[in-house]
Amino acid sequence: MTIRLTDEVDVSRGDLIAAADDAPPVTQDIEGMVAWLGDSPLRPGARVLLKHTTRTVKAVVRDVVGRLDLDAAELVPGEELGLNDIGRVRLRLASPVAAEEYVIARRTGAFLLIDAQDGGTLAAGMVGDALAAVRHPDERPAQYSI
Repeated sequence: MTIRLTDEVDVSRGDLIAAADDAPPVTQDIEGMVAWLGDSPLRPGARVLLKHTTRTVKAVVRDVVGRLDLDAAELVPGEELGLNDIGRVRLRLASPVAAEEYVIARRTGAFLLIDAQDGGTLAAGMVGDALAAVRHPDERPAQYSI
């Protein structure tokens, strides 16, 4: 497939083409929910690779906001995520990506965290607050079956 652009623009693999009036925001800061699959705990300061659409960029974990308590279906404060934990993290990226909240657009709202040393998948993530789409913040937590 070939795409012809009217203007001469440097476009390469991993770049996103979108309508100007509906383009996703470009950012170097992502906050989202992740399912941690790594053997070692995820802690602030960890250096990982973020795979978003077809781009892979370096990232650092700025903060582990909390861990999802599956019994109460709410986030509880936490400083790290262990194997199979689901939690909210803040990431700082070395290069910007066009990311939208997962509840708006799954393709630009999903990401993977990858071990820079061995290329193994450490986490699957969703940009934004995936729980907000399930329930209104003023409602009592619903019972979820996983």
